[in-house]
Amino acid sequence: MAHKIVSDHEMTKSPPQTSYTSLLNSDSNGDEGREHTNQNARDVATPSKRDHAKLRDLLRLFRVQLIETILNKVIASSWRAGTEKRKYAMHRNRKIAASYSLLHLVPVAGAVTLLCLQWTSYWVSPLRDDAATLQFAAKFHESAMQSSIVEILLCLIRMELVENVVPFGALSGAIQATQLSYLWYLDYFSVWQFKSFRGRRKAIFVVALPVLIGLTALVGPSSAVLMIPRSGSPYTALDMTKYANISAEILFPSRDLPVDMFPIDFSQINTTLTYSYRYDQYRNRNPGTHLRVISNVLNPNTYNRLLATSRTQIVSLGMGDHDIIDMGTSTIPTTSSSLEFASLLAQSRYGDRLLGQRNFTTSITTARPIVQVLCWVPWTDYRNDVALDRSGRLWTDNDTFSDILPGLRTMINNMSDVVDLRATGHNSSNVSFSPIWLPSPEPRSKSSIAVLFRSQIDGQFDAKEGVRPDLVQALLDADINSTVSIQKYLEVTACKISPYWITGEVRLIIRDHTYLITADAAGSDSERSQARAISLDAISAKTLHAPALTLAIDDLAYRSNVGELDSVIWSQASAFAATIAMWLSGMPGRSGLDWHYLDAEEMDKGINASDNMSTRCVVTFYGFGYGTRSTSIYLSMAVLSLYCLVTVIYVFYTWITGTASTAWNYGIELVALALQSRKPDHLGHTGVGINSIRTYAEGVGVRVNKDNELELAFAHDRDFETSGLRKLTRNKEY
Repeated sequence: MAHKIVSDHEMTKSPPQTSYTSLLNSDSNGDEGREHTNQNARDVATPSKRDHAKLRDLLRLFRVQLIETILNKVIASSWRAGTEKRKYAMHRNRKIAASYSLLHLVPVAGAVTLLCLQWTSYWVSPLRDDAATLQFAAKFHESAMQSSIVEILLCLIRMELVENVVPFGALSGAIQATQLSYLWYLDYFSVWQFKSFRGRRKAIFVVALPVLIGLTALVGPSSAVLMIPRSGSPYTALDMTKYANISAEILFPSRDLPVDMFPIDFSQINTTLTYSYRYDQYRNRNPGTHLRVISNVLNPNTYNRLLATSRTQIVSLGMGDHDIIDMGTSTIPTTSSSLEFASLLAQSRYGDRLLGQRNFTTSITTARPIVQVLCWVPWTDYRNDVALDRSGRLWTDNDTFSDILPGLRTMINNMSDVVDLRATGHNSSNVSFSPIWLPSPEPRSKSSIAVLFRSQIDGQFDAKEGVRPDLVQALLDADINSTVSIQKYLEVTACKISPYWITGEVRLIIRDHTYLITADAAGSDSERSQARAISLDAISAKTLHAPALTLAIDDLAYRSNVGELDSVIWSQASAFAATIAMWLSGMPGRSGLDWHYLDAEEMDKGINASDNMSTRCVVTFYGFGYGTRSTSIYLSMAVLSLYCLVTVIYVFYTWITGTASTAWNYGIELVALALQSRKPDHLGHTGVGINSIRTYAEGVGVRVNKDNELELAFAHDRDFETSGLRKLTRNKEY
């Protein structure tokens, strides 16, 4: 390869005005479409030969030249020849360029399909993922994308070879396009040392080479990651919203709720076998111990509603003696939610499909009660007249105590003489007094304060709502330091009850013919922000003033036999919250209201959010699909998006310019080109290998010599003045 094309300056800038350099830098404008008169007659391109040449080029593009060989064996093909024919080095034809772009059709279509599957969260099936088959498809897609990227890289190098010069090391990039290690070889770093590259050309080469070679290494794993469906992907089979003919405030009232209209069945708590319970302990709101108990006892063939209760112990310090505040929070789906799910499953188009699925969730967005109860001891050392007249301490929303409750003497004077007695079996009896209800003294608060009184006395007594007018005073007069076996005392606890209607998601879980309706115990932040506070008409409610309330709460808090739950972790606060939540969950079934969901004709008349309660029903299947999101998914989507962008830009460029070529697609073809080129005389000894980056940075290009043959020539060859080289002519065979 001894021909020198031109110097770096002369190969990239306007040449001197000499007849030779004018010939050297002449392009296709001078001889496009012309055949050289000195070539043999058999090499003259006829229409038939041109068609064969185009077909051969297309086979070369797709690297399936074996087809030509097979055809030569089967039929007497005119392609069959002992020597290589002349070929088109560069085309300028939009039709040919369009046909060459077919190479990119399959890989780009596959990449776009995978991206669409991810963007749309396409769901495949509940059981089958076809991972084994898709692995082979991913490998095929990888090969197709790599061929597409290599063609783009070859086009970039090929265009610079015939129009200008490129660093010698860039040629190995065409051979090692699928090897990421090329990016730390001297071959690549020679691009940075190449002085003829300036401005836009250098920026394109420096950026395009690592991007394209990096893509060849990344598109394969990215395709596999995006092609394999992930388990646990959701599919929304149903999402509809129904509207009632009345408002949520009427159906689930929140103002002065008349408790006596709907009697509380306190015994229902102890027969509830489905529950979730969480226990936390804090010191000044700092997390402490945690315990969670979950019961899986379900009644078959019926709709079990999960009673979700949590208990938090707050130890308040810095006030002399520390105080313990028990906070209980409880929620349970309403009985109307059971009817909603039953109605949904009764529809054959959903019921049969749901029961046939293994992994799915059915949810409705509706109102449910959530009750928060805080219990504490408001009086200390009340066995003297001073303490009896002292105000009780209220635990406020600011997590502080405030002495704003009435005095204990005032409380006792307002107590009823009706008590419940229950024998314990240890020669003693538990006494439950009628609770006293007060409105919360906090400004704009809808909470209620319940003061509970209980005690234990000697003797075995069982009496319901018995009258004992002298019992309270006797307990107050008892000596706390008495040495009798059973100490007489009066235990006083204050509880602040704050119930709410919260609108949120209620879920149905079906497992082995058991149905469990559940909801988040505390609700999400957005649900709590839209909660409606409930004001109970507790002061005038006889039900809440009965000693049975205190007894029922004590049964749950201290002597509970609820399922498998250890009663030690229950408290009066959590028991109180569960009791009120269970009672509220009976609405609107207890209201007796004539309400129904609007049909299509009624909905056409218009829906008002304040006048019509809405219920959203959602059925979600879980199986194999493309809805999962993770870091690997996002990275793979970014890689394939970049590949699609680069390829589409390249295809549009070839369509607009009509540029197309299959020259030097293989390393062996570059070797063949070098064999018919003159040896350069300034590179030194390169027969065994190359160690110098300056050698890799030598400018090299493809030019036409005097014999109308192509050569690979270096820009710094000595015989430049006598080389007689010129640029290639498009649409011409060489």
